Amino acid sequence: MPDHDSAAFPSPRRMDIPVEKRPYGVVFFVCSLLLALGTLWAVADEVIVRRHDWKDAQRGFNQYEYQMVAARRDSLVTALEETEKTLDPSQTRAGLTQEVAAARHDLAGNADYHAAQSELSDRELALFKVNRTYQFTKSIYDEKFYRLTEAKHAGLDIADLTTATDRLKGQMDSLLPIIRMMAAGRDSVRHRIEALEGPVDSLAGLLQGKTQEITRLNERLAAIRKRTIKVRQVVLSDYEEDEFRNPIIRVDRCQSCHLGINKPEFADAPQPYTTHPRRDDYFKKHPPDQFGCTPCHDGQGPALTVEDAHRPRKFWEHPMLAHDMVEGGCQKCHANRVRLDHAEELMAAQKKLRRWGCFGCHEIEGYNDLPKVAPRLDKIATKVTASWMYDWIKNPRNFRPDTRMPNFRLPDSEAVSIVSYLRSVSADKPGPDWPKSHPAGDPANGAGLVKSVGCLGCHQIDGLGSGAVHPEQAAEINHGPNLSRIGSKMSADWLFGWLKNPRAYNPDTRMPSLRLTDQEAADIVAYLLTLREDSYQPVAQPAVDRSPDYLVKQGEYWVRTYGCFGCHQIPGMENENKVSVSLTAFGAKDVSELFFGDATDIPQTWEGWALGKMTNSRRYETKQVIQRMPDFAMSDEDAHRMAMLLRSFDARRVFEQYREPLTDKLSRQEAGRKLVEYYNCTGCHEIESKGGDIRAYIADRGFQPPVLNGEGAKVQSDWLFAFLKNPSPIRPWVKVRMPTFGLTGPEITMISQYFMANSDVNAPFLFVRTDELDPKSVHKGRDNFETLKCQSCHVLSAESMPQRGAASLAPNLAMAHERLRPDWIVQWLTDPQKVDPGTNMPSFFYSEGQKMYEDADEQIEALRDYLLTLKPL
Repeated sequence: MPDHDSAAFPSPRRMDIPVEKRPYGVVFFVCSLLLALGTLWAVADEVIVRRHDWKDAQRGFNQYEYQMVAARRDSLVTALEETEKTLDPSQTRAGLTQEVAAARHDLAGNADYHAAQSELSDRELALFKVNRTYQFTKSIYDEKFYRLTEAKHAGLDIADLTTATDRLKGQMDSLLPIIRMMAAGRDSVRHRIEALEGPVDSLAGLLQGKTQEITRLNERLAAIRKRTIKVRQVVLSDYEEDEFRNPIIRVDRCQSCHLGINKPEFADAPQPYTTHPRRDDYFKKHPPDQFGCTPCHDGQGPALTVEDAHRPRKFWEHPMLAHDMVEGGCQKCHANRVRLDHAEELMAAQKKLRRWGCFGCHEIEGYNDLPKVAPRLDKIATKVTASWMYDWIKNPRNFRPDTRMPNFRLPDSEAVSIVSYLRSVSADKPGPDWPKSHPAGDPANGAGLVKSVGCLGCHQIDGLGSGAVHPEQAAEINHGPNLSRIGSKMSADWLFGWLKNPRAYNPDTRMPSLRLTDQEAADIVAYLLTLREDSYQPVAQPAVDRSPDYLVKQGEYWVRTYGCFGCHQIPGMENENKVSVSLTAFGAKDVSELFFGDATDIPQTWEGWALGKMTNSRRYETKQVIQRMPDFAMSDEDAHRMAMLLRSFDARRVFEQYREPLTDKLSRQEAGRKLVEYYNCTGCHEIESKGGDIRAYIADRGFQPPVLNGEGAKVQSDWLFAFLKNPSPIRPWVKVRMPTFGLTGPEITMISQYFMANSDVNAPFLFVRTDELDPKSVHKGRDNFETLKCQSCHVLSAESMPQRGAASLAPNLAMAHERLRPDWIVQWLTDPQKVDPGTNMPSFFYSEGQKMYEDADEQIEALRDYLLTLKPL
């Protein structure tokens, strides 16, 4: 064919070629090359770049542990060598090694030993053959016996089967004595061999004892050298649930780096190898190989780099908690507890929340049913003057620097209108039914009564009280208001009526009745009126050019706006809604959801926002955004605690198997603890080894309120119920008075059950039948009572109280039959110091756990029986 000019026949364009005929070689090559390069990059990034943190951590840990173990081994070797320099050569390792070798050599050449070994082999083989014959026979017997049983049930002829089974049973029975005889012969030979090997084993044991720990450490070093580098993870497939109540799988790889957290010997190791703080306390119930780390610490569990695991990352909802926020992680499984061991900061934060009454303005799950924390205001006009009320509302700390009442930073006009409103709603309310007059009081006697009857258990007065004993805990311990300036606030008539009958003014008050006589109350009032500062004058209430009706309406508006009814009972506002945001899920908010206003002096993080809000409640206020949260004057410590607690309110729910089970005992304890806290029983008494600070002001132990650590095991429930309902003196000489709290029946029951639960008393109610006691035992007990001169310390009535110091006096035994549990009396008489360390009660029957008399137990039981028959004189 003739040549043609290529220009006359141009190549078709690619778009004109059908898709199935287009060449893709170059495209495939480029794509394959990119895929290969991408794969290499992904592998390098994952294995070399991204994962070097945890690999380096494991290599470093192995090296650190190897050096630590090697150093310990070398020190043992050196110490052993130094010790052996002072020993006889035969007692050294070298000497013992030679002796062991020589003993083994002698044993190897011992003809009797070889003969015994040979005889043992023969006997074991013969016994094996007989045992095998027995087992085969038994197998055939079992088959025949089964067929015989089936034939009986089917009604068939069983003669042949019966003969066969009987024959096989006879063969088995004949073999058993032979087996026992052959086994005894074999054991006899074994004993001979053990006797021959004994000296060798003894020498070998001595040698091993010298090097056992060194050998163990060498084995550990070998294991470290063989240890592989690998990801260590804990998978919790059913820990947390999503909004649809489906489980969220949690992968926790923290221990890929933190390899020493559960090893006590790494307490001084650097991070990330150090032992977990308070390891024994936390890991006893939370082993890390089952729980991992993130259920408590949060953070990105699957991460294998320091940055990803420890630092906040975008879209990660729960970043790792800061060190001072970690206890907040306990809230997920131990919600709203009153006492939780090893979570002291969290418990302090929750107590603060209950005392400050944050739930009055904010909805918080688990706190919405708690009583209001501040006094009722329905009779406030009968209590304080308008000028004092204005000064208090403007700045509560002007009068009481340590008050829990926050400062709302009110303008003058708002404060005046609020005073007008509160006085208007209480002006027409009838005052309490209190005495119209009272006798003149003696301030000096009143001061003594305040220090002796128990006022300091709840109140701080001129540097005295629980808060003064522990100033670092004053905010938590001071139950009632500080009375140091009370004379500048109250009138004598109001104080007298309040002391005589607090519930006449406020039926819901926690202030108990101390059953004061008129003269005692008047003396205390006279003393309290001396507690004034002439330098203190209420800030004058400014004049406002508004009508009284307008001020009342404005005051009602501001009271509703600020939510005063959240803490105070205010007439007409009993059913108002919360005035601020819900905090139930506030801890789950992303930092992007938080408003920082114009603040530039705090970190733009969740923790930074929370701490900024706690230390300055209106830090984020702008001209466009008005904020009304009051100022609680939190210390930095309190701010951190409350931020931690707020962080824990994230509405996450974990499955029941991870939540602490609310057992019957724990349920009773928690219910009782809430009441004990609410009524401040620990202001006077030591309960669960906490409280009793008033005892610091009473030097004589006999005058101090009793320790109630084991009260549930000590007293009968029905007596305790009656006592809490209507207290009666047990120690007539004690000046501190058990108050009358006006407890309801359910409250008394909860407190009684609380004490029983603390003492593990499973049968709280009992009835002591004194008529069923053995008369001989009672008579013997009476002789013991008189011989031991029990009545020289114990009273049987107020009239029979010995003329002795209070420290040597003891409770009224005439109440024993209705007050004390019989089993507790036995425990007490056996070892009083064990039941109540420091008691003056001597031990008459045991000394250092040893009986002083052969019939000590019988004497104790006899004395118990007699005590149960005593009646008041």
